[in-house]
Amino acid sequence: MAPQMPESDRCLCGLVHVKTGTLIFAVLLVVGGILGIMQDLGKVGKAPVLVSFIWNSVTLLVGGATIHATKSRNPKLLWPIILYEYIMIALAALVLLFAIIMQFFPLALIKYSNIAEVKDEKNLDEYVNLARITLGIVSAFCLVAIALNFWTLSVAKMCQAWMFEKMFAAPNVVFVQKF
Repeated sequence: MAPQMPESDRCLCGLVHVKTGTLIFAVLLVVGGILGIMQDLGKVGKAPVLVSFIWNSVTLLVGGATIHATKSRNPKLLWPIILYEYIMIALAALVLLFAIIMQFFPLALIKYSNIAEVKDEKNLDEYVNLARITLGIVSAFCLVAIALNFWTLSVAKMCQAWMFEKMFAAPNVVFVQKF
């Protein structure tokens, strides 16, 4: 019977080793970065595309560094994914905060976004309700994004701790030197 891996080395609901879990997340980052860059190439020349292209390139590089880190067991190369996840959590939290605040000011959102020209009170109520529903959905997506990024962050940190532990662990074999 094969030895069981310790509880601290498991992730993704205890199904895989932390190294495998980190590798799964890294592959997802690489695929997402490549698909994002491919989407941006069709829209070259617009200002928002430049920001998106840079962000997708960073995502691709972070995923590549994480794959290299897991294959070479270099815990220092996991810092890009850890920082990336902290940035993603912060951005999702900012959007969530904005969505919650705008729930109290839906008219400002309607006027700022130029959704439609409101001509009577009936249309105004419909647009206010639509804005609140939209902000509620955005808030729910932000909460899910924060939860998934925390999950990815915890797996990457556990993998980094496992790599540091393996780097400095004493060998299982005792060597005896004869004089």
